[in-house]
Amino acid sequence: GARAPFRPAGGGSAVKLQCVLVLSVLVLGCYSPPPPRGREAGPPPPRETVDSPDERTRLLQQPTLSEEEFVRLVELGNPEIQAALLDVDAAAGRRRQAGLLPNPVLLANLEEAPASSDRLGEGKFTAGLGYPFPIGGRIGAASHAAEKERQAWEASARTTRLETLTEARQALYACFYARQLAGLEEEVRAL
Repeated sequence: GARAPFRPAGGGSAVKLQCVLVLSVLVLGCYSPPPPRGREAGPPPPRETVDSPDERTRLLQQPTLSEEEFVRLVELGNPEIQAALLDVDAAAGRRRQAGLLPNPVLLANLEEAPASSDRLGEGKFTAGLGYPFPIGGRIGAASHAAEKERQAWEASARTTRLETLTEARQALYACFYARQLAGLEEEVRAL
């Protein structure tokens, strides 16, 4: 009689099990849980800019300003504060980008390219699409590092804002003091 081909016991299921394990490792290595909403949102950045210059124009056109209006005008027009806020925005963008999966890569390879153009079809050309799978929680780690960077830029922007506004207030108080001294001198002269 005819014999059946030899099959090792459980051989097919062992291959299936290996495939499932490899796929599981790849999928779990790519997974990084999203950060909790409360932590991701965090405190709002010190966003004090205005999309339109209407507020700044309005403040500049006023004949007199209160202390709060003066401080707001300094805040809107100071390039150091605006640059610090742009750094916070850029860091927030890098944070969003770090949490995304990598882009696929188009691969192309030409081997044994013929020297003459009449034999161009004889070369070996290979093309494909590659997709990098980050494993080991790398996306989560990159997101965490980018979030820490964003928080550092946010703290730096707050510090820059506070220093600039403190200097502006000191200058304003110095002007008030000089004005009061000038008024006292006029009163003394009038006596």
